[in-house]
Amino acid sequence: MGKRNKKEIFEGGIENLTPDQVIFCLGMYIKMVSNIEGFTLNTAKTISTFGLDDVIEIEIKNKSINYIYDKAFSFLKLIDLKEKYHLDSIKKYINKDGLTAIKAGKEYFLKLEEYEKCQILYEFENFFNSHSSPKYNKDLPL
Repeated sequence: MGKRNKKEIFEGGIENLTPDQVIFCLGMYIKMVSNIEGFTLNTAKTISTFGLDDVIEIEIKNKSINYIYDKAFSFLKLIDLKEKYHLDSIKKYINKDGLTAIKAGKEYFLKLEEYEKCQILYEFENFFNSHSSPKYNKDLPL
């Protein structure tokens, strides 16, 4: 396998990820979803300075949230839970923050009725629940 850069991963469509890239994809999903509140708060503050109509502000905020969840999901879907080395790569990075991010994504896409994404997130949630330990590992490299 040749070395791939983050831009290639971000654009998706990559097969045969290295173990480090699998971990990177999981870390990006968790980081993006975990930071949605802060991002939307900052976005709302910035938008409010433009003096736009409230309806436009809400639409921009909703589109920003949608973009983040979609982009985060594009990282997560690169991880194949049927590939042993993918599973082995992410097992040691299962933690409470990851499980919280997986559940948040599932709830978000359920509201949008994007059931295929919900199914994938449900599979990740099951994997996290079945492989988590009482002591969560907080050392996910992001």
